[in-house]
Amino acid sequence: MIPGFIGLGQMGGPLAGRIAQKFRLLVWDRTPSVMEGHTNAHGSVAAPSLEALCSQADAIFLSLPTSAVVEAVVNEMVPNLRAGTVIVDCTSGEPEAAQRIASVLKGPGCAYVDLPVSGGPRGAAAGTVAAMAGGPEEALGKVRPFVDCFAKKVVHLGTHGSGFATKSVNNTINMGTFLLTVEGLLSLKARGGLQIDPLKALSVLNASSSRSLQSEVRVPEEVVSRRFGYGFKLGLMKKDVGIGSRFGQGPLFSAVRALIDKAEAAQGEGADYTEAAKYLEAEFGMDLSSAFPDLHAASQQPNGTAPAPHANGSVLKKSKAESSSQQKGKEGERDPRIVQSFVLPQGVDLLVCDMAGTTVSEEGAVYVALRRSVNAVLEEEKLAGGGDFKPVEEAELDEWHGAQKDIAMRVLLEQRMGNMDGGGKLDEAVKRAETFFVNELEEAYFGPSSKVAPIKPNLVEWLRELRSQPSNVKVAFNTGYPPRLQNGLIEKLNLGGKIDARMSASDPSFGAKGAGRPSPLMIFRLMERLEIESTRKVIKIGDSARDIEEGRNAGCLLSLGVLSGADSAEKLLQAGADLVLPDVTCIRPASVSGSS
Repeated sequence: MIPGFIGLGQMGGPLAGRIAQKFRLLVWDRTPSVMEGHTNAHGSVAAPSLEALCSQADAIFLSLPTSAVVEAVVNEMVPNLRAGTVIVDCTSGEPEAAQRIASVLKGPGCAYVDLPVSGGPRGAAAGTVAAMAGGPEEALGKVRPFVDCFAKKVVHLGTHGSGFATKSVNNTINMGTFLLTVEGLLSLKARGGLQIDPLKALSVLNASSSRSLQSEVRVPEEVVSRRFGYGFKLGLMKKDVGIGSRFGQGPLFSAVRALIDKAEAAQGEGADYTEAAKYLEAEFGMDLSSAFPDLHAASQQPNGTAPAPHANGSVLKKSKAESSSQQKGKEGERDPRIVQSFVLPQGVDLLVCDMAGTTVSEEGAVYVALRRSVNAVLEEEKLAGGGDFKPVEEAELDEWHGAQKDIAMRVLLEQRMGNMDGGGKLDEAVKRAETFFVNELEEAYFGPSSKVAPIKPNLVEWLRELRSQPSNVKVAFNTGYPPRLQNGLIEKLNLGGKIDARMSASDPSFGAKGAGRPSPLMIFRLMERLEIESTRKVIKIGDSARDIEEGRNAGCLLSLGVLSGADSAEKLLQAGADLVLPDVTCIRPASVSGSS
């Protein structure tokens, strides 16, 4: 079967991306720039029109905001569908609508499966969502190879609408648990004069019978931290809870719906669904932000008092020396995200580390070589009478920190030479630049005057601590280097047996386009290789904004910046770094937290 995907939004985009890793996938979205971004990031193929996709694909997935939108799109699709096509609806839709859509699709001889998923954008990107199927089991079986690309668990529940009904019940329970958790923490903090710190309360609740995804992850990471950035809109959650309450018609579901209606009225439908907590905070006249104190106040704590825990149980510390140089916020306050050390939270299985500037000290040789290689080709073209091209200036390389190097060369050359001869001359110029680049770096890295070294003298010991019991964390290196350079560096520094895996953006398995950052494909490939099932067990570490964007695009638990390489703390934080540290060895396994 030929797969197609319609709707590349917050959920559709990563779901389609997972399919595109294994199959040639046709995609279509009403917004051309969204399609272009998806094809660039995931290697999917943009269909010229909805009609074209329907006439070519016979396993068509949809991920759209509402069932009403799905019904409108299906009506557009019907004239161009081929008999035998299976339509898979991953929207969080209405059970009644599933039955109507299935009836419409009988006309052209097509099957319909409602297949909503649970796990959010991060789970979709990691391929770990749970899929709830309604409709013909035979039709589900036909598309199962594509579904297995993004779903860890797939359950056929019954006739049309069964998947949608189950998903609506799931999200209503999910939202009810979230609201109960927030209200419970507010009660402990605001009532009876007890003023129980929500983080302390969570630390025991999460070891008790009331623990849930909301108490373990969503409330601490989104509410207590004041991030409110899970990525699912409150208006869409209200829609799902509305479906669930209409379907269930019970008193508790109705109560959840009433609360979310009030929360949406206060916060707006475009707010993150976790901002529903703000409605309860307003009711209590108190928010939870004060329970997420300056995490670096350890030096100001009374003797014998431990610093406040991070929401996920880890501890951050900073030195007094750092406090004078730390970045300041808009009102002159120190930015609490710039820290001196960080203790890994429990449950982390994999650290994905960049190389140059993060784990390898090479004094910026990679960017010197990049500039020299492009300028060498431009000089050759000038001598051959091809034109007088402006050389690459050092400042131009800032935006290419952490990027796939052959892509950087292509763009820098095309900006000066243009896409000559339909790209043929440009392709040849890029190949010459790549040869210059590899030769330059091999001399810098492996020549007699090489200054390449581990980023810190204790790097090997740091790797040993992480990978040994009881921490047992896997470590992988990824890079924009060609594999030849990556492998050479690892061997030179005798790190081959000190890490669990390596991956280059130019690995042949990624094809001609590669997997350059900020694409998350390198992280996903490393997860598959090391059998890591969820990005919530992965932390990405790097010295460039692209490293941070890569980690965020993959849905990693944390994306940590380090100041030992290319970019500043400001740039790393602007890219979305959760924390910024001096260097990678400042990240400590929990088992040695007392020595940091």
